[in-house]
Amino acid sequence: GWLKDGKRVMDHVRPAAIYMGLSTDVIGDDLAIMGYHSRGPDEAFVNVFKGFDEPNSLEVDHRLGLMSANGNSRTGAAYRYFAQLLGQRPSKRKIHFDILTSLPDDSLYKGQEALDDTRDAVMAERVAGVDVFALCIDKKATPEQLSHVYGQGHYRMIQEYQDIPRSVVELYRLLTLS
Repeated sequence: GWLKDGKRVMDHVRPAAIYMGLSTDVIGDDLAIMGYHSRGPDEAFVNVFKGFDEPNSLEVDHRLGLMSANGNSRTGAAYRYFAQLLGQRPSKRKIHFDILTSLPDDSLYKGQEALDDTRDAVMAERVAGVDVFALCIDKKATPEQLSHVYGQGHYRMIQEYQDIPRSVVELYRLLTLS
């Protein structure tokens, strides 16, 4: 849907992905940009907009232009995939940022059950050596829900959509300096 500023949520998420690409290029960190969505219990999808070994390019920018909110999210399934993918990377520090446009939600995957499944998948990522952080723009999400899933200090609630790019880069800077 459209926001009050005449933009869609993804119009604010896209610049965050671009700024992350530029920031990691300067520092020399590996970066992949992915999205995920689902259609029921049997179909979960991960879209790769930029692969780890792919340089930033016009082609990547064009793919980022295709980024859109695509329905439902079985977040736990995506996170388990990321645990496997990132766990195999040779990087010294592995960080997974998720810009949450909504809490986990799909048919037969809602409420506490979906939150618990996502929490279990976050733990699988941590066991694989991945730090998981959520930047939540879902106005219906509560600090209690996010703390339950991600743990204290591993999420931020973003009140204004235009703050997404700055928040992503700021969190990345804080994490890489720690």
